Amino acid sequence: MEIVIDPDAGFCFGVTRAIRMAEDAAKKGPVASLGDIVHNPEEVQRLKNKGIGSVTHTELPKMQDETVLLRAHGEPPSTYETARLCGLNLIDATCPIVSGVQKKIKKAYKESLAAQGQIVIYGKPGHPETIGLRGQTENTAIIISEPTDLDAVNYNQPLWLFAQTTMQPAKFSMIADEIRNRFIQAGQNPDKMLRVYNTLCHYVSGREEKIREFARRFDVVIFVSGANSSNGKFLYSCCKEENPKTYFVTHANELKKEWFSKVSSVGISGATSTPRWLLEEVK
Repeated sequence: MEIVIDPDAGFCFGVTRAIRMAEDAAKKGPVASLGDIVHNPEEVQRLKNKGIGSVTHTELPKMQDETVLLRAHGEPPSTYETARLCGLNLIDATCPIVSGVQKKIKKAYKESLAAQGQIVIYGKPGHPETIGLRGQTENTAIIISEPTDLDAVNYNQPLWLFAQTTMQPAKFSMIADEIRNRFIQAGQNPDKMLRVYNTLCHYVSGREEKIREFARRFDVVIFVSGANSSNGKFLYSCCKEENPKTYFVTHANELKKEWFSKVSSVGISGATSTPRWLLEEVK
C-alpha cells in the first residue's frame, strides 16, 4: 500500500516560529502561553511536558513578574497594557504577517476618524486574531463573517475593509463585491468610498487548492487535526468534497481497519495547526 504524507501539511510559518520561541524561553525557566499556543491538544501536551503551560486572559491580571508568551494570533493593545502593569516578561510571538495587518488597521483607523469613516474586518467573531485586529480600532471595527452581516455597515460613510489572515479568499472577494454593490445602491461611488486591503495569508489561502489536488490522488485520505481548529474543519471539508473517502482523526488510535479494505493508496494531511510529528505517527 502506498502511504504519502502531504508535503504542504504541518505548521504554518507563524506557528512554527511561536513554538520555537516558546521552547527557547523554556530552557531558561517556566513559560506560560496566553491561550493554547496552537489548536492541537497533542502538541499542547508535548509543550506542557517541556515546561510550557498556558493561562487565560482572565488569569493574566493576577500574575506578577512571570514570563508570558503571546502566541502567533496576536493580541489587542489592552493585553500589552495589562502585562506592563503586572510587570510581566512578555515574549511576543505574534506572527509577522499578523503584526503587519495590525499596523495597517491601526493606521487606517486614524484615517477613518478624520474622514468619519468605518473599519470593517472579515473575520470570525471571538477568534483570537480578530480580537487583536479589532483592538487596533479601540474595539469599534465592525466584524463581518457572512454577507448577511453587512446590514451593520453605513453605506453613506467611507469604509476600509480588511480580513483576518486565515479566512477564505473566495468569500472575501464576495463580501468586497457585495459592499461595492451596496454603495452603488445607496447612491455612492464605491471607488471613492471603499478601500479594500487583501490581508489574507498567502500560505493559508494557497492551502485550499493544494489540498484539493492532494485529496484527488488517493483512494483514501486521512485528515489529522484538533477538533477545535477552524482551519482544520475547513480544509477537511475541502478534502471531503474532492474525495468522499476522507476520514477525520485527532490521533492515530482513531484509525479504523475497515477504512483501508481493498485500498492501494492513502494520503495523510492536516490543518496548519497539526504538527508534522503527529502526521508521521498516523502513518
